Amino acid sequence: MNLILLFVFLEAFLLFGFWIAGLKLKHWTVGWIIFAVTIFLNFVLLAVVIFLIYNSIKKDPKKLMGAFGKSEKDRKEKTLAEMLKEPKYICLCIASFIVIGVGQTYNFQLGDIATAIKKKGAQENMLDFYWLAEMIGRFGGGLLAYVLFEKVNTYKFACIAAICSAVGFGLTLLCDSLTNNLIWPANTLIGIGTGLFWVIPPMTVMDDAGPKEFGLNWGLIIFCNFLGIFIFGKFFDAILDVFATGGKCEGGKCILIQHILFGILCLVAAGLCYYALKVDDPVGPSPKDREPKNRKSQAGKDRSRKSEKDKKKKEDKKSKSKDKKSKDKKKSKSKSKDKKKN
Repeated sequence: MNLILLFVFLEAFLLFGFWIAGLKLKHWTVGWIIFAVTIFLNFVLLAVVIFLIYNSIKKDPKKLMGAFGKSEKDRKEKTLAEMLKEPKYICLCIASFIVIGVGQTYNFQLGDIATAIKKKGAQENMLDFYWLAEMIGRFGGGLLAYVLFEKVNTYKFACIAAICSAVGFGLTLLCDSLTNNLIWPANTLIGIGTGLFWVIPPMTVMDDAGPKEFGLNWGLIIFCNFLGIFIFGKFFDAILDVFATGGKCEGGKCILIQHILFGILCLVAAGLCYYALKVDDPVGPSPKDREPKNRKSQAGKDRSRKSEKDKKKKEDKKSKSKDKKSKDKKKSKSKSKDKKKN
């Protein structure tokens, strides 16, 4: 765990260095050196992970199952056909379709958005800021979800991510009426929400369905992501063309309809994730340590029955002892009378 944390902080430090040196200060030579070192470290980490997984599978294939939250006994390997019957999986697919679709559309349309809110000169900074926020969501959110994997249900992180995106789109709607500087917190929230949704669903799918059919189960969500990017991108352009004059569109009207819809859809995604959270198994003690309510009530009934039986037995014993004593007294009296007669 300490090595993982060290790598994550080193990766974040290098990415931040690339952002400062290359994108902000325009020292491209230094920036590309930092970027090359980052890529090299990622390939080294990938090789180490593959080697460790290979050794783990070679020694004990069943041991790998416990590395993803649920134990082997608790998890049932599920195919894509079985997962499509799970309401929580359908909710996750739709939520990812929405959040990733609108988040990446926002990213790709930042040039038009900057023109609409009269911040055309800050377009590059807006793009850099968005990507920094998305990397924070991927690394920071992914790391937090990994550390709290066994304590906090991953659907909670998905719900938080969708709410972040919804609030971000809400802030963009205020840029025209209040101040266009609200685009910076909006950028941050939308970027973090989108970044979280790139890392939370695969963890959730692995935990719910196991690694055997992970490729297909996660692959469908990726397909939904890119389908969302395509559909929402086309929708954004279609609305923009309606209000554009001479190839340009300025004013809040250019992004009003799109961002209202995107914000509402992100709230819908949050609701779907919340529903999936309620459907999913609750986080808590293992099934061995956790007794269902009906078992507990049945056990209570059994105990009361046993106590009643024990009381009856004690009463029967007392009554028998009393009967014996009374019989003994009668016998002793009869014997004493016989002696007197004799």
